[in-house]
Amino acid sequence: MPEDSRAIITSCGTYKETAPPGFICIIPVIRQYSGSVNMRIWEIDAAVTTKTKDNVFVRLTAVVMYKVQEDDVYHAFYSLMAPKMQIRANISDVLRANVPMLSLDELFEAKEKLADEVQDHLTAFLRDYGYTVVDSLITDIEPDVKVKAAMNMINESRRKREAAKEKAEAQKIETVVKAEAEAEAQYLRGKGIADQRRAIIAGMQSSVSEFQGTVKGVSPKDVMEIILMSQYFDTLKELSQNSTASTIFIPHNVGSVTELCDDLQAGILSGGKKAIAM
Repeated sequence: MPEDSRAIITSCGTYKETAPPGFICIIPVIRQYSGSVNMRIWEIDAAVTTKTKDNVFVRLTAVVMYKVQEDDVYHAFYSLMAPKMQIRANISDVLRANVPMLSLDELFEAKEKLADEVQDHLTAFLRDYGYTVVDSLITDIEPDVKVKAAMNMINESRRKREAAKEKAEAQKIETVVKAEAEAEAQYLRGKGIADQRRAIIAGMQSSVSEFQGTVKGVSPKDVMEIILMSQYFDTLKELSQNSTASTIFIPHNVGSVTELCDDLQAGILSGGKKAIAM
């Protein structure tokens, strides 16, 4: 007898013993070989079609692994005529009793729970027949084709909404950051211009004070005219030396600088008062 099998020995048609692997002594009528039981782990699958709580037809595939109990070969040999048919029937009964209590979404989340229900039921059922369940699995849940297509469309729409939200959030952040950067740039630009004007005013005030201290009897207006005339000629000199393009001078009277000086002096003096106030 092979290692994975156990022999059933009878005497005058009555069960006598279960023979272990190895040599078996057969004596006609007194000691007869009636058959054998395979002790390996068997696998059986069952496909069941049923309806969920939300009226969706689904096809489930369950796989059960079972074997003969080592100490109860007698019942495994004599009790069940077709153990596979009995196991499939019980799997169908358990699934059809539990699946209608679950919605389709809940069914996908309850695969392990259903497998445990199948295993517990079969373990209790097969215990008296010499079998034990090793493991039970729900390997596939297949909804109706139209329902499956609808579920894919729902998931696709959900993902598109999430992508749109993420894109909008990114654009919002980009807009806020850009606005903050622009505000910061405007602030710094204004601050730079204000600092530049204060520096110019301070420089001119210092020049006027130094000139009046050096040359007696000169009014601030006279000093400003001299400074503006010096800047005017410096500008002409700079244009003549560094300009790379043709420069057109509009005819004008140099004496008109005095009028410009009056306007600038008024602006500088008012700016100086603001700077001092600040």
